[in-house]
Amino acid sequence: MKISIITAVLNGSRVIGNTLRSVRTQDHPDIEHIIVDGASTDDTLQIVQREGTHVAKVVSARDSGVYEALNRGIALATGEVVLCLHAGDIYQHSSVISRVAREFVDPALGMVFAELVMTDPEDFGKVYRHYVTPGFSPEDFVRGLMPAHPTLAVRRSIYEKFGGYDPSFRVAGDFEFFVRTMRVGRVPYRYIPEVLVRMPLGGLSNRRWWVPINTTFELRRSCRRHGVSTSWLRLLFRIVVKWRTSVLGQDALASRIDEEGRIQRMRVLLFANTEWYLYNFRRSLAHRLRAEGHEVILCAPSGPYVAKLEELGFRCYVAPMGRRSLNPLRELRLVIWLFRLLRRERIEVVHGFTIKCVVYASLAGRLAALRSSLPVRVNSVTGMGYVFSSDDLSARLLRPLVKALFRFSLSGTGSNIILQNRDDLEFFMSTIGIAAKRTTLIAGSGVDLQRFLPLTPDELTARQGARVRVLLAARLLWDKGVGEFIEAARTLRAAGKDFELLLAGTPDTGNPAAVPEADVRSWVAEGIVTWLGHVDDMPSLFRTIDIVVLPSYREGLPKTLIEAAACGLPLITTDVPGCREVITDGVEGLLIPARDGRALARAIVQLGDDPTLRRRQGEAARRRAVAEFDDRSVNARTVDVYQRTLLASRPTRQ
Repeated sequence: MKISIITAVLNGSRVIGNTLRSVRTQDHPDIEHIIVDGASTDDTLQIVQREGTHVAKVVSARDSGVYEALNRGIALATGEVVLCLHAGDIYQHSSVISRVAREFVDPALGMVFAELVMTDPEDFGKVYRHYVTPGFSPEDFVRGLMPAHPTLAVRRSIYEKFGGYDPSFRVAGDFEFFVRTMRVGRVPYRYIPEVLVRMPLGGLSNRRWWVPINTTFELRRSCRRHGVSTSWLRLLFRIVVKWRTSVLGQDALASRIDEEGRIQRMRVLLFANTEWYLYNFRRSLAHRLRAEGHEVILCAPSGPYVAKLEELGFRCYVAPMGRRSLNPLRELRLVIWLFRLLRRERIEVVHGFTIKCVVYASLAGRLAALRSSLPVRVNSVTGMGYVFSSDDLSARLLRPLVKALFRFSLSGTGSNIILQNRDDLEFFMSTIGIAAKRTTLIAGSGVDLQRFLPLTPDELTARQGARVRVLLAARLLWDKGVGEFIEAARTLRAAGKDFELLLAGTPDTGNPAAVPEADVRSWVAEGIVTWLGHVDDMPSLFRTIDIVVLPSYREGLPKTLIEAAACGLPLITTDVPGCREVITDGVEGLLIPARDGRALARAIVQLGDDPTLRRRQGEAARRRAVAEFDDRSVNARTVDVYQRTLLASRPTRQ
């Protein structure tokens, strides 16, 4: 595909060389570069002759302004697609034209536009303003907003059908062209969410105090000409938008976008309700962020795992957070504390885990973003928690309030919510009202497949004939199905089954559904379970286990099950959201009804009495873990969410 690039220039000897080199180094094989000079009196034409060995055509004659110059270039163009790159502007990287050409493979497409950054004239790396248009619609013309014209690529047939630029406009001829083609002509267009052009400040449109006023008059004339109903107030408001995005420092990211369109050196805060969660569930994510060159800060209430995280070299903040607190003043102080932390550390992505952290991180993030578009808020709902899984009166009373907080805190630009199963995804879209474009489905936090390994054939042979060991590893909460596990243990003992049932975990005193430690000790004394307490080395424990169970009432996507699956163990779990995402009944394990201890007992007997079935289902579980739950893939997708949310949420379109 032949691409024509038109460069209009007048006395541009200081900058034309940059533009020539930028076009000359493009990797697209068929480029026609046309220079339209307005009868320059400096050395512009000499520089074009010296450095423009690739230039196809040069014309030099007086003109009435840039729009007449562009029209001359369009008349000379023979490419299927035409772009305009003014003198001094440069392309972001050497594959910009190839990137644009790929879009025009679609024969129905008429126009393409992208993002640009405005830079210091002497230092292209110093960005003053970032011009983005995500979700642009022709309806935005009523506010004087339009795509970034220096990034515009137009099929030449569109110019032939609708004409070029109206030279009677001095500064808003591009706006009039957009209205005429996109609003009136309904030309099909596409947005590329990448920076394609770097434009130095100092051109006519940004160096004269009167230009915004004159532009407003010309915008209104364009709208009236084409029947676009607008008002002076609407058009003037665009100046406020432009000031906000350029003055308040929202463009710090633009200079860190590499040639692949990814942001380098993000500043990320991971915020959870326990430091244990960050260590056990998100440590690999933190490692990946650091390995990619991003700065990661961890935040959670005080606990023994803070020291372990700091030993790994991570910066940690201890949050003044009471997990069971319902004191409004205390909760407000926490939100203010988070807000100050986000501002002080200049956080660009705040990622909250679990319901309370999701709400508070989002509230603090929205406050911090009032002066800029940062930070963006990424939130992982790792299960619906006590409020949504319990039938207690307090949980039912809190439910409407939590829904309202979700609706407020998770809405708006700069937000993305990560759900771990389709049931939760549907809940947040249909009940909470979160837009589909602000949701992402990622299956859990992943599992380290190099650490959680199945038994070798020799180890499997050695375990043959041993007493069957059945493990429930979880925080000791009633809604994890601990009560049903104990009921199953009593049923199995009454039936004379010599299985060893083990509990791994401790009561979570910060959760209203915590199992009292006294109850656990009474079960041990009764002789129906072995309580292991907290276990640090889960891979070693799994190597001594035959069956893993989790009779939970509801989950996000349970870490215990995917770790056990990675170890090649058959699973028994409930047919509830989150749990049923890990296994298919009869393939990797068995699904049972929730809150049914006898059904759990029958499933344990079915697997406990059939070693061949256990082995077959364990092998299938390992295959599924490798295919779906590798933490490298999960973490890569999570970082992609950060990138996508940041790129989409930088300055409001303008």
